[in-house]
Amino acid sequence: MLLNQIQSGDVILTRNDSDNPSPGYWNHASLYVGNYKIVEAQVKPNKVILSDLAEFWNRYPEIVVLRIKPVHITSATSIVIDARKIVGSPYRKIASLFRFLRRGHRGENCVSVFRKSF
Repeated sequence: MLLNQIQSGDVILTRNDSDNPSPGYWNHASLYVGNYKIVEAQVKPNKVILSDLAEFWNRYPEIVVLRIKPVHITSATSIVIDARKIVGSPYRKIASLFRFLRRGHRGENCVSVFRKSF
């Protein structure tokens, strides 16, 4: 997929084996929110950030772009709005590990950003 084919609301999974101890082959998730910007949770700077698409694209050796058909009345626009609301939240590695840890606003990881946006 070419950079100009990505649409708002697309999920971008990356492979990062150098400094990401998360399990699984595709061990980082992010959301494309339009205007060549990505919402992602990062250990450094320890928060949810808005990244430049080209810089993001060059950072990872392997990338998969998923276009998920929104369910119910959810639209790509509402997914993008919800993702942008999370920008600036603190990073928290275990934010989506157990249901009881999901309560409150103690921080987000890449999975919880995806979950809360959809």
